[in-house]
Amino acid sequence: MVKMHPKSRNIQQKYRKTIEHKKEMKKHTIEVVAVIFVVSILYISLNQTNFLENRSSSIMSASENFWFVPTYEIDEALKSVYDEYEGMTVNYHPELTTFIFKISYEPTLIPEDRLVEITNVANELLIKLSSFPTDKPYIIAIAGENDEQLASKMFGSNEDS
Repeated sequence: MVKMHPKSRNIQQKYRKTIEHKKEMKKHTIEVVAVIFVVSILYISLNQTNFLENRSSSIMSASENFWFVPTYEIDEALKSVYDEYEGMTVNYHPELTTFIFKISYEPTLIPEDRLVEITNVANELLIKLSSFPTDKPYIIAIAGENDEQLASKMFGSNEDS
C-alpha cells in the first residue's frame, strides 16, 4: 500500500467535494429551469384562455347586446320587490329570447297567483326599462329552487297566454 502525504489527501477530498458540488449545482439549475418553463407555459395558457373569453364576451350579437343593458336594472328592481327572488338568466336564441327568473320556493309552496304576479311584474319592468322590441316574441319563465320551471308565459307579437 502506498502511503499518501496528508496534504495531498486533503487536496483530493476538497477536489471531490468541489466536483460533487458542481454536479449538484447543475442538477439544481436544471430543476429551476424546468420549474420556470412549466410556470411560464401555465401562465401563457391561462392568459390565452382569459384573452379568448374576454374577446368572446365583448363580441355580442345584436339581440344579446339589446337585452344585456336592462337586465341589471330589472334584477335590482325585482330584488327590492320580492324577497323570494334570487336572480335572472337570459337565454339568447335567434328566434326567441327567454328570461328565466329564479325564486327560492319549492313548486308546492308558492301559490299560482304569486307566479303570475311575478311574471307580469317582470314583463312590465322589461318594457319599462328597455326600448322594447314589440315585433319579437320572448318568454318569461319562473324557476324554483331545483331549477324546475314553475311557470312561463310568452310575450311579444305572437303572444300565447
